[in-house]
Amino acid sequence: MASRPAKSAAWAVTTDLWLPMNRCFSPLAARRHWAARIAPLRAAAEPLGPISVEIAQRTGLPPGCVVLCGMHDSNAALLAAKGHAASAGTDATVLSTGTWFVAMRLLPEGVVVGPAALDGSRDCLVNVDLAGRPVPSARFMGGREAELMGGVDRFAVGAEPDTEALIERLPALIAQDSMACPGFVPGVGPFPSSRGEWHMQPDDEQDLRAAAGLYLALMADAALDLIGSRERLLIEGRFAQDLVFVRALARLRPKQQVFVSNAQQDVAYGALRLVDRYLPPLCALTPVVPLELDLGEYAARWRSRAQPARSAA
Repeated sequence: MASRPAKSAAWAVTTDLWLPMNRCFSPLAARRHWAARIAPLRAAAEPLGPISVEIAQRTGLPPGCVVLCGMHDSNAALLAAKGHAASAGTDATVLSTGTWFVAMRLLPEGVVVGPAALDGSRDCLVNVDLAGRPVPSARFMGGREAELMGGVDRFAVGAEPDTEALIERLPALIAQDSMACPGFVPGVGPFPSSRGEWHMQPDDEQDLRAAAGLYLALMADAALDLIGSRERLLIEGRFAQDLVFVRALARLRPKQQVFVSNAQQDVAYGALRLVDRYLPPLCALTPVVPLELDLGEYAARWRSRAQPARSAA
């Protein structure tokens, strides 16, 4: 079950229990008497109370430490993004990366994108931000897929001694039409009915890493298209360190300004903003330099191979 929705400041996804556009429980939840059994809605920044004496003794925290209601880590990343000037007052999208890649579009005032405009069969949904506003979203299991497509450890992303060396491998991989096609985790993402497979799978481990980065960029590009992402794109999380992924994605989306943020601090910074909404960012965003390679034909072939499996479902 999704995290409990809140009146003005918590995380919730589109489920059978909650209507994000109406900010209320669904008729199903009322009819089944579930809504009446759920605890009162509270804001994410609202204090729940102090920690117990036992917890204070075991952890060393001061006895007066207060626990807030809190929020989901994806919504913490969203709140962190709002602290950067690059996303202030613009149509910006946060792409949170890890086991799941979740794209969340921050809409300017007066712009509404509801469930009717999103393709639920392709893993699009409506999340809710800390002000209770709907957030068009799309997702896929990028970290898990990176593991399944060739043993690429998502926890080792960015650990290569020379990530530029991976980029140097891309022209040869593209020339030989080496690509991973969706999806290695069935039932989720932009192509949920597709079965993941390799076309001209490389044997070399570093080639696999480079090709996996291209695959993640192509999947993210498709997910971002589904929610109408535009203007600014902020990539956070572990895969923000993957230069192949972020630079390929920037190349695929030339009309957007693409930035990366510190992969280790965004969720913590978002959580701290519950305490101090004016807290400045811990570090500046870094603009992403797009790959110099032309990915147009490669991306078109990738989509044509993904599309038949989707339309046949």
